[in-house]
Amino acid sequence: MSVGDVVSASSLKKVTEKQTEKDVRDAGLRLIKYRMRSRNELKTRLMQKGFSESVVTNALNWFEELKFIDDVEFAKSFANEKVRNKKIGAMALKSEFFSHHLDEELVERVMNDVYKKMPEEDLIRQHLKKKRLSSLDSLSQKELKKITDFLKRKGFRWDSIRNIYLQQGWL
Repeated sequence: MSVGDVVSASSLKKVTEKQTEKDVRDAGLRLIKYRMRSRNELKTRLMQKGFSESVVTNALNWFEELKFIDDVEFAKSFANEKVRNKKIGAMALKSEFFSHHLDEELVERVMNDVYKKMPEEDLIRQHLKKKRLSSLDSLSQKELKKITDFLKRKGFRWDSIRNIYLQQGWL
């Protein structure tokens, strides 16, 4: 094509489609350059930018072929980062996964792997250490409730909390 050429409607449509494909890929690359994303999260973000579902689906397939997005790797990385940095329990991690619309079986498998490496009870101990609490400390009911509520907000189950309390001699 050059300046002054007459362009037919079909060739204009092809050029427009090619440009739209390039635009959606560029937008997707900018998003995954910032951080890893799940397929569904990337789809949602691209759809919010006004791209059609068919163009977004084609781009997502292209990203998967090139291994730019991979839900399994995303789930592993996401879980490891959340547990290592925030030291959250299983209930909180599952809640964090919810917005990414990942396969339930995948989430369970990844969570089991993460908590084998970093058991919930070890994470609870780290929280207690950070709060400078040891088994030598005697705690009032009010202090114990305050710590229990904090650990529950961090997503730990009562049975894990209770085991630590029993080991510390607080129950």
